Amino acid sequence: MESGLKIRFWGTRLGVSTPGKATLEHGGNTPCVQILSGKKLIIIDAGFGINALGETLATHRGLDIHIFFSQFLLDRMQGLPFFLPIYFPENTIHLYSPHKTDILQKRLEIFFDHNYSPFEGLHKMPANIHCHNLTRQAMIEGFKTDFIEVNHGAKMAQQNPLAGFAYKFTFGKDVITVVAGHEAIDSDINQRLIAFARGSTVLVHDAAFPTKNLQFTGWGHSTIEQALSNAAQIGAGHTLLTNYAPFVTDAELHQVMRRLRQDPRFTGTGFALAKENTEYDVVPLIKRAAG
Repeated sequence: MESGLKIRFWGTRLGVSTPGKATLEHGGNTPCVQILSGKKLIIIDAGFGINALGETLATHRGLDIHIFFSQFLLDRMQGLPFFLPIYFPENTIHLYSPHKTDILQKRLEIFFDHNYSPFEGLHKMPANIHCHNLTRQAMIEGFKTDFIEVNHGAKMAQQNPLAGFAYKFTFGKDVITVVAGHEAIDSDINQRLIAFARGSTVLVHDAAFPTKNLQFTGWGHSTIEQALSNAAQIGAGHTLLTNYAPFVTDAELHQVMRRLRQDPRFTGTGFALAKENTEYDVVPLIKRAAG
């Protein structure tokens, strides 16, 4: 019996939103990924993509929404004040991070500071807001949820020492691992991530850059080739690449993908570039990759 699991991308771009012809196919909103099973609402990151997701929920009330933050960076949090379900008192919104709840709240509170916005504070929004310190192998909405620290870059760590995390969601026999921001260089932390994600049904992996560029070494993001190397070692059933750098065009992404599809290292590795506002059925993805 098929699980009915789906993955939908509402934002696929790092840093800043980049709408326009050059990013039209794969998207220009900052990161937001949704995992769906029936009416369950699991969301990873709240970039500006979460605004479009919120619009689809605007007529619904009594929602129970679960949002996980991979990192405390502007592009992962900036969309939360524009998420329409936060304006209705009938809704409950759970916010998760492996960091302590006071850190989570402090990092999000700046977006609701009256000095910069018309808001009076995160917990004064109409919806019922709950911050959670996520524990290992927690059960949330029927998903066994786990996490592991990722490499968010030596240079980034100097500016923002708080760790970033990859999440793994297990639902029945299906495992979805979301690696939203990770520099997949040869390191102990990358090997631990590979072991953590091994055998994933679907791997969602950061793939910010088409090719290696020393200018961006140390800033916590992978090239497409690095992401696929991880996918091959993980043995993922299918890999969806995302979180493209704002200056990377769709044409550049396609050019690199054509080359890598001919690379014998990735023979048997099913992969695709994630598209914004596109829903992927987990089981057909795996069947297509196997075929």
